[in-house]
Amino acid sequence: MYPPHTSGRRIKLYNSGNIFWEKRIFSKLETQRLKKQEK
Repeated sequence: MYPPHTSGRRIKLYNSGNIFWEKRIFSKLETQRLKKQEK
């Protein structure tokens, strides 16, 4: 998945950044879904 020369710290930063964005996008979708259910 990652090139062998990529440093571990960079992978960590990349992964935590991805998790952060996934959470934000997920919560956005969740709130939209809940709003639709309320109607």
